[in-house]
Amino acid sequence: MIFRGFHRNRARILDQFQVELTELEKALLELDKSDEANEHMRYRLKSTYHHEDCDMEQKNLLQQLRDKQKEYGKVIGQWAKSSSGLYRIQTRPC
Repeated sequence: MIFRGFHRNRARILDQFQVELTELEKALLELDKSDEANEHMRYRLKSTYHHEDCDMEQKNLLQQLRDKQKEYGKVIGQWAKSSSGLYRIQTRPC
């Protein structure tokens, strides 16, 4: 039997993942710039430890980024396995 691969759909889904990951990355970079300019927030650039009463914006952004990156990697891996070698995953520099 021949099954449709839905290649166009897969490409659109991966494009959407990349857009979402890029938006999260930009938000984190903007937060870093803001933290660098704020003496009271520079601690977030030097440490991954977070006090309960501290601003959790960085930690939340990192968690969202981690979750989205994990989901993206999982989808890529599943599609690569199911493609029987028809797809080739290429990486490109940032």
